[in-house]
Amino acid sequence: MKKEIFRIVMNTLSYDCDELVYKMIELDMDKAYLVIKKLHDNGKFFKDKMKEEDDVPNGFLYNYLNGFLHAFYNNYTTSQLNLMLSDNFINSELNQIIQGFDEGLGLSEVKLYATKEFNSEQMRQIRLALVQGLPLKKLHMIMNPNLSAKKMEAMLNCFKCGLSIEQIEALACYDPRLYSMTYVRRGLKLGLSNEQIDTFAKKEVFSSFQIDEIILGYLHGLSLREVKIYAKPCFGYPQMEQIRLALEYGVSQEDLNIIANPDMNIHAMKDVRCNSLAEKRKCLRKKMEAFVENKK
Repeated sequence: MKKEIFRIVMNTLSYDCDELVYKMIELDMDKAYLVIKKLHDNGKFFKDKMKEEDDVPNGFLYNYLNGFLHAFYNNYTTSQLNLMLSDNFINSELNQIIQGFDEGLGLSEVKLYATKEFNSEQMRQIRLALVQGLPLKKLHMIMNPNLSAKKMEAMLNCFKCGLSIEQIEALACYDPRLYSMTYVRRGLKLGLSNEQIDTFAKKEVFSSFQIDEIILGYLHGLSLREVKIYAKPCFGYPQMEQIRLALEYGVSQEDLNIIANPDMNIHAMKDVRCNSLAEKRKCLRKKMEAFVENKK
């Protein structure tokens, strides 16, 4: 039965999505099977979501699986993965759970907001309150699903600045900050070194999407030297993604030299990357089939 579940799921995934699953299999088969079973047991949910985002084929599922691959790279525990799988979270909600773990929150803390009672923006405000160490009594005032995310934010600012709720509501607005400074703060929270942060923040030459690709490279275990291969303004962020994936998946140096070319379009980059890993994928599929066979 478990082998059949694996085959059903893998045969329905697009090439973009199944390569993410194969990487999970390579990193940890037991945990990969948890994700595969979720895809099987909640097929209708994923199909409905993909229809809602039909302007980007498989976009929802690809981003959903990317979140789990990030968890694998960062050695999330089975308990953490089970929380991520515990409900049909959409990607923006799943991202708040992932950010909570990445910022050092414990399982019991993330569980406070990892519920379908809250939307992703409400989850974000509760996560920020937990990261900032808001006392429990004040935290419970914010953790009300009937409050809008903006009201939660106003209350949180109130507690931080010592102002009354009325004053905060009257003055509430977003801080006009340069995007690079936002990413500097994020980088420090994630434990990046100053040298790593300098890769994207020393000069304001990157878009927010390009900075995302640089940070992901570090979070997924790439070295400073490897990230610098693609952390260049001449690469658009989709090109950066293809080079980052090539580095993460371990393509040959020869193929990497071909891909790391700003004049190459992303489709050609992807073709070279996927062809380079074709044999490796076959071996991983056989290993996973043998693994689930033994689970019977």
